[in-house]
Amino acid sequence: MNKGKIRAILFIVVLLLAAAVAASWLSSLDERPQFVAPALPTQPPAVSSAPAVIPAPTPSSAPAPTSAPAVIPAPVSVATPTPTATPMPVVIPASTPAPTPIPTPAPTPAPTPVPTSAPTPAPVYGQPLASGSFASNTGVGLNLNVNWSARTVNASQVEVTVSVSISSYSLQLDALPGGIIVALDGQSVRMDQGAVNIEDNGYHMTPLGSHSFTVNLAEGSSGQYLLHVEWLFGGSYSGQEMPEIDCGGTVSLSR
Repeated sequence: MNKGKIRAILFIVVLLLAAAVAASWLSSLDERPQFVAPALPTQPPAVSSAPAVIPAPTPSSAPAPTSAPAVIPAPVSVATPTPTATPMPVVIPASTPAPTPIPTPAPTPAPTPVPTSAPTPAPVYGQPLASGSFASNTGVGLNLNVNWSARTVNASQVEVTVSVSISSYSLQLDALPGGIIVALDGQSVRMDQGAVNIEDNGYHMTPLGSHSFTVNLAEGSSGQYLLHVEWLFGGSYSGQEMPEIDCGGTVSLSR
């Protein structure tokens, strides 16, 4: 026997049992006495001054029940509770503690600047210190010219350079070794004179040579130095005999 048939048989058995239970319940309802509620008047009775007559109860013609009457409890009226307002809890905020003030640090005074002395500039040497010139006055068109310039060498010495030249119109000269003597502050040197050949009648400046001397002169001091130049010309010019031509002067220096 398969499962489908077994289920069908079980369903029929359950259905028969349910029908028998229902029939038994219905038969028990037929045996229970019927409760007839009295009719309620639709309108209120007329009010009179006569005393109310209460009729005597009439015995019911209904057959006596074969069993004890069922007691139907009177309906109990359940009072509906009146809703009461539930008080809302009052929330009291917790007291907030006052913030602790943060101490403000005292301002730190700025450090007093320590005055510093200005750096002493390093001395610079080789800068020009002074210059000048001298010239002879022979009265003819031939003269000796001397130019000098000075510059610092170190903290205690100065270099003086002496340049010698001649000014003339036409002039012819042979070379003359040691023909120029230059002296400065006790120092003396001889320079050679080169050959000169000027044929035109223009006025010319012909350099003969130069020499540098070193003299003592400390920083912050001044000094004067005698300069003398002699040219051993040994001839005549414009009909005037001139064995030598010289010139010179004082060189003033200050540091």
